[in-house]
Amino acid sequence: MWQEGKDWELEDEEGWITKDNLNKLISSSVQQDAVKEALGVCVMTSDFAMQNIILQMGIPLKAHNGRIITRVKSYILECFSCHTITRNTEKKFCPCCGNPTLLKVTCSFKDDGSMILYRKKGHKVNLRGTRYNIPNPTFGRVNDDLILSED
Repeated sequence: MWQEGKDWELEDEEGWITKDNLNKLISSSVQQDAVKEALGVCVMTSDFAMQNIILQMGIPLKAHNGRIITRVKSYILECFSCHTITRNTEKKFCPCCGNPTLLKVTCSFKDDGSMILYRKKGHKVNLRGTRYNIPNPTFGRVNDDLILSED
């Protein structure tokens, strides 16, 4: 839809979301008190992953379909053998016992700073690889030895 003679640099006011046209875009399922709050700068998206990041940054959030996440989702690692909690999600081995028994657990934080853990109900630990002996190490440039500890 190219229009001849239209100056695209100057006449782009139709595509911007402002205070005046925000009510047209927000569906009727959104509560009216959320619309009435002061809007300085906000982000409008329906992607839940982007909404999580935007809430962590502290930017006001709106969604055109009315579906907005209510709490920030964050993860920690918990050792299922010694129940040690690690906030570093890059770890592969437990810092306390040294076993590769870390599970990813969803958590949220209260206003006073205490943590709430949302563990999977009835989660069974995967016992794959515990039945047979560990293979002997191979030498040379091309070896696929198992990494058994963090050292």
